[in-house]
Amino acid sequence: MSESWPALLKSAQLGDSWSEFVVGKTLIDGCADIHLAPNRAAGLRWIERAANQGFGAAAAYLAHSQ
Repeated sequence: MSESWPALLKSAQLGDSWSEFVVGKTLIDGCADIHLAPNRAAGLRWIERAANQGFGAAAAYLAHSQ
């Protein structure tokens, strides 16, 4: 993850919905490999961005996380 995180984050910042979803899940769960503490609020914001673009898995995740 430490090698792929910068590219994944950049892709999410550029609006790729799959990347937004994965960044969001990673933030919610945290990741020891990249010294990332869990941050549910930030993660949900990324997942909401993906859902707003029509990414079904993001919309389903939000529906089940309420």
